[in-house]
Amino acid sequence: MNFVKITTPIQYVASMPGDQQKVVAIQEMIDAIAPRLLPVLFTGLIFYLIKVKKWTTYKLVILTIILGVVLSVLHLIA
Repeated sequence: MNFVKITTPIQYVASMPGDQQKVVAIQEMIDAIAPRLLPVLFTGLIFYLIKVKKWTTYKLVILTIILGVVLSVLHLIA
């Protein structure tokens, strides 16, 4: 099962030889290197905040909601 799903819609235009351009999706590059890297990093952050910083579940839920809303509004995650 996959409980955490985070993707990024960020793309950029890369210049190719011969005055050609190619649209490159960051998510495809991340998936090529390590599939599901963003969910693993987020889960690691939550684990760190619980074990090292001793955060409560209430703080973690609020952080998750705020991060989700802010990063969605900024179009950094989908």
